[in-house]
Amino acid sequence: MCVSLTYDLEKRITLGDGWWLPFSIARHYGVSEEEVRECYGQTKEYMVSDQFSLTKTKGLRDALLKWRKEKRLVLITNSEAHDVLNRIDLTDMFHERIPSAAKPLHTNELF
Repeated sequence: MCVSLTYDLEKRITLGDGWWLPFSIARHYGVSEEEVRECYGQTKEYMVSDQFSLTKTKGLRDALLKWRKEKRLVLITNSEAHDVLNRIDLTDMFHERIPSAAKPLHTNELF
């Protein structure tokens, strides 16, 4: 059974990950979508700078290496190609990377 999902970012916002909570709060308090996206971009730029400290998840690279032998690994991300994967030594883990995926709005199309 396939369920169709509809996203209306004006009346209801689905919280799928940590990025959606500040987006929802900002929109609730009247911040425009353009301003929110600008701040989101600035935050992502900060996260790829040397000023940001990013911790590697212990065991993640080893697990991905194991799974990569048996499965086709695809990374679907809303980030652009210059994301933080290289900072956590995961750039070469995926058979395919789909950046700027516009999740969750376009998730069904990607699958």
